[in-house]
Amino acid sequence: MAGWLGFYAGLALDLAPLRLIGLLLVAAGWGLMLRALHPVAFALGKSRLHPASAWCALAAGTLGLLAWTGFAASGNPLLARIGIEAGLWWLLAPLFMVVSHRMIPFFSGSVLPAYTPYKPTWTLAVLLGASVLHGGLAMAAHAAWSWPVDLAAAATALWLSWKWQFRRSFAVRLLAMLHMGFLWVGIAWLLAGLQGLFHVAGIDTLGLAPLHALAAGFFATMTLGMVSRVSMGHSGRPLVADNLTWRLGLGLHGVASLRVLADVVPSAHGVLAALAGIGWLAVFLPWAWRLVPIYLRPRADGKPG
Repeated sequence: MAGWLGFYAGLALDLAPLRLIGLLLVAAGWGLMLRALHPVAFALGKSRLHPASAWCALAAGTLGLLAWTGFAASGNPLLARIGIEAGLWWLLAPLFMVVSHRMIPFFSGSVLPAYTPYKPTWTLAVLLGASVLHGGLAMAAHAAWSWPVDLAAAATALWLSWKWQFRRSFAVRLLAMLHMGFLWVGIAWLLAGLQGLFHVAGIDTLGLAPLHALAAGFFATMTLGMVSRVSMGHSGRPLVADNLTWRLGLGLHGVASLRVLADVVPSAHGVLAALAGIGWLAVFLPWAWRLVPIYLRPRADGKPG
């Protein structure tokens, strides 16, 4: 926290040394976090697939952080690209996919009758492998050539949505929010694969639509759904998405769709991007207004916390 405060103070005051010191502090804190989590992620006698994969994603994110620190010190644009792509494809995308692969079948099995959790190891391997390869090629400015693995990841993610019984999830709103969020990762991979395939054919199209499907679609909607669920559960409240939470979740899917469409239809980019920005605020401001007081009050069930 001290590092990020220093970094943003350096931006505001235009002080390069303060920005660099801030990033170095963040990197030090990140390293201490990795050290603390390592024995948990690789604990003997326990399943390591998901915790170890998550730890590796965090470790890979360290490379991106160090690359960005190098960019802050030298101004080298290659280091900037490595930092951004590592943060996106080696940290955030793998981490969100690991958590989804572990928790969506678990949550589904806890509320849907006669539900058998399905999470084979190979599906996670395909998703993570595609992300690592795509990120590596993106660092070398050749992301378009990852289209075969992008399409394989799209097929895997969409197939998982079907195997996880996407349609049945709507019996429980809070669960449906997670299933709907995961659907976006399949869409994002599909758009990335199609964009690369078009590029090979000499057609440049779709702009940043794959990125927005991943970020505004998958990351944002999954965050809203997961944080809503965890906030309810760990504050002693019923695991129920009320009308406001449900409508905000649906609204966020609309926002993500607008942001993707803005790059699919370049002629309307400005209007659609502006509407998406307004919609983003219209979703997250009332959502934060609703949740922040929960963290400031004792648990509703009287238990400690």
